[in-house]
Amino acid sequence: PVVLATNSSKPSPPIRTIDAVELARAIAEGRRVLVVDVRERAEFLEERIPGAVHCPLRELDERGPALVRDAEFVVAYCLKDFRGFEGVRKLARFHPSVFLIDGFGINRWKTARLATAGTRVAASDEAALEKLRGELRAGGAR
Repeated sequence: PVVLATNSSKPSPPIRTIDAVELARAIAEGRRVLVVDVRERAEFLEERIPGAVHCPLRELDERGPALVRDAEFVVAYCLKDFRGFEGVRKLARFHPSVFLIDGFGINRWKTARLATAGTRVAASDEAALEKLRGELRAGGAR
């Protein structure tokens, strides 16, 4: 994992990252990973990581504890991870293993040629997850 520094004068825990393909494998294997999309609802519906839960930043303080309760680890993301970074900071108050996607956001996920769900790609979460499993078996993800 890569650790990112913050510009805050107030000390905060380092932000840990996870490789997109490593995250995809964890999802495909059915591990208890919670992927949280912190973007606005329209962005989430348009395109998302398969199985992601939608929770905008403004709702994380209230919904965060219940969301992360049963997760092995948590990953927060947005488009390029400006909001994802803040999501990780908020969720880290409720769970000890919270990550940001290394390379940043759904853009990095797509650069790795990993399947997405949503209206933009006309795929349900189930269909995208099945495609993701196939991509990983075939070694097509980068």
